[in-house]
Formats: sequence, structure tokens, C-alpha cells
Amino acid sequence: MKKIPCYAGWKAVVLVLSAGLLAGCVMLGDKLDQFRWHFGTIPFFVFDNAPGYKRPPQPKVMHKPTNIAIAISGGGTRSAVFAAGAMEQLAYLPRPDSQSVLERVQVISGVSAGSMAAAYYALYKPARFESVADKQAFFKQFKSHMSVDLWMRGWAHYLSHPWEGVLKYYTRYRFAQTLANTLDQHLFLGQTFGELARREAAGEAPVTLINGTVLDTGERFVFTNLDIGRNFVVDPSRFEGDPFLHILATAFTSPSYRMLGFDGINSDILDFRIASAVAASSAFPVLPGPLTIRNYATGGYVHIADGGVSDNTGVDSIVRLFLSKAKSSDSRLVVIALDASAPIVPKRLKDPNGYVGSAKYAEHANFIQGSRSQTLSFLLYSATPRVRVIRLSLWESAYAQTLDPTPQLYISEADWFRVLCAAEELVKAHQSEIIKAVFGE
Repeated sequence: MKKIPCYAGWKAVVLVLSAGLLAGCVMLGDKLDQFRWHFGTIPFFVFDNAPGYKRPPQPKVMHKPTNIAIAISGGGTRSAVFAAGAMEQLAYLPRPDSQSVLERVQVISGVSAGSMAAAYYALYKPARFESVADKQAFFKQFKSHMSVDLWMRGWAHYLSHPWEGVLKYYTRYRFAQTLANTLDQHLFLGQTFGELARREAAGEAPVTLINGTVLDTGERFVFTNLDIGRNFVVDPSRFEGDPFLHILATAFTSPSYRMLGFDGINSDILDFRIASAVAASSAFPVLPGPLTIRNYATGGYVHIADGGVSDNTGVDSIVRLFLSKAKSSDSRLVVIALDASAPIVPKRLKDPNGYVGSAKYAEHANFIQGSRSQTLSFLLYSATPRVRVIRLSLWESAYAQTLDPTPQLYISEADWFRVLCAAEELVKAHQSEIIKAVFGE
């Protein structure tokens, strides 16, 4: 009989104890913070959402005969780079010297790493592109910033800020906050939804939707300056003349499509950091784990994680907003969906059964179920002439065939170049379809 090395047993014991310790720390931090909250003890926390909802300025949205929106999927840093490249191409359609497709966009919706591109564009785009040179300068910076290595920079930040490790034990602080701090340090520089609200109200930026998922209830959580309770309420009776929109509107009224925002938790979004919202939308439920904020309406907590759990495209929030706000019976919605979500491939290609372990199987099953729902949604959207979803999928390009499909928080220079080439190729391939849908030509 082959003798098993003793260190193998010790390794298993150490792994089990480490997992238990981490789980215990999470529960301990929640309990201590709850005790501090209820009994007014020393406030160890430093990253929190403020109480008291203050209604931001509400810009006009979805009020035009043809309403244009962009949805950016999850898919790691690759998704953010793909979005930057595709949006650059849209900035030159139909002509470099005219008001482009991109400049007509009213709403931009992001999921997971796609929310990083959505927030960056809304915060930093010029109020107006005065010239082709302005566009070139902005998109050069945009594409470069989307390639920041958040994996290594995140670890560097965590190691250089050891007190954040202490906070993880004694407060609701999680690794998602380290990701938020890294994003804030390198991209968003302390910007809050208050600054975004100013730009949206002035017409300098599209209305921005950053999508997350409430792990406690399965609800969609949307970080936005729009009131969820006033702007996303759909009345199916308004669409009885259109059977497909009526079906969609009825679905959006079901409990499984409930949405939550800062108005629903009685919290002030104007002082909330953009970086924290992007980190929550990007937070895979296991690692880095959810972002935990207070729910002042109930006296409890909200644990927000990756928006891809509920919808990895970002399209559903846009369509729901349209159904809620559209005034006339002939108004239309055009959504350009930038989809870089990864296909499923077996991790161990040499294994004829593709065995990857039970956790990976569960992830695959969840991804497949989500893909089925999104496919049915896209078919239903396209069944009515009032809604048009134009999907630009990264994986349709030949440039994407050599990419690693696993979502990552970094991207190599070679892959960065391939993704940008794919974005240019796909926009050109769909150019006539996009122009016809937007301009009616």
C-alpha cells in the first residue's frame, strides 16, 4: 500500500481551519458592528452610507420619440476595455464631424466590471465633444484607464493599508471595500453620486445605472440618482395594445423583478462613492464577497454583490425604465448591448468529462440559466417594434478566439489590443443596423 505523506493530512486540516476562521471573522464583524450600532459604542467603521434620503435632481429621461441607451455586460477587465473600444467607434458614427450615436445616448447601464466603464464615461467625458481631437484625446485616456491591473494594485493596497485587515475582523468591512478603495485611488478619485447628479442634470452625462444584486433577497439593487420608487414602476395596463410589451410589463411587476435603491433604504446617495458602487456591482459573492451597507428603512443591512447574478447584460434595467417613463404610444427604445460575458469551457480540457468540481458545476448551471433567461428576454424585446436590442458580442469576433474566457481583474497588452480590434470590427459589422435603428435611415 502506498504511504500517504503526513503533510497532506495537515494541509487538509489547515485549509478547514482557515475556512472556518474566515467565516467566523465575517460573523464576528457583523455581530460587533450590530452591537455598536444598537448601543452606541465606539464607531470602528470608516466606510459607510449616510442616513436620510435626499432626492437628487431628476433629469428628463426616456422622453424622446427615439431613446438611445448603452448596456455594458460583466466579464472582467476585458469587458471594460471592450466597452471603451466600442464606444469610441460609436463616437464616430455616422460621421466624425456630426452628433454621433454615442452623443445621443440618454442612459448607460453597467454590470460588474462593465459598470467601471459606464461610471468612468459618465464622470469624465467632456460636456461636449467640440472636435475630433477632443474625442481622440478622451478615448485614448479611457482605453488606457480601463486596463489598470486591479488584481495586483488591489493586493498592493491591502498590504500597504494593514488597518483595513483589522477592520475586516471588527466591522462589516470586506474585501469588496479594498477593491473600492483601489478603484477610488486609481480611477474615481473620491467622486460621489453628487458630482454625477450635477453632470446628469446639466446634460453633460447620460443617466447612469450601476447594477448589483441583493444577496439577502435576490432583488436587483441599482445605484442611480433616479428614484427607484418613481422611475421604475411599470403599469401593464398602459401596454394592452402591444401584447409583447404587456407581457414584459407584467413580468416587471412580479416579486422576482423587484428593485431596490437608496430611496428604498432611506440613505443619502449623493455622498456615496462611485468606486463603492462599482466594487459592489463587481463583487463576486465568494471573493471578494459582498459590499455591506446599512438599510436605514429597516434597521438592518443590505449585502450587495455582482449584478450578473440577476442580469449580466444590464439591459433589463434600461427596458424597465423605458416602460415606466415612455409617454407616447409610438416612442421607441434602442439599446446597444456591449456583451463581453465569457462562454463556458471545461477547465481541464484533457479530461474527457471536463470535470471541474462541484462548485464550478454550480457556477456553470447558474450561468446557463442566466443565459437562457437573457436569450428569451432578447427575443421578447425584439418581438415589438418599439424596442430594439442590438447585441455586439465580443466572442463573435475572430480576434477573441485566442482570449482566455475566464474573467480577470487585469488584461495583458496583447489581449488589450485584440479586444480593441474586436470592438472596431464588430461596430463596423453592425454599422448599418445601428444607424438605421438610431436615425431611422
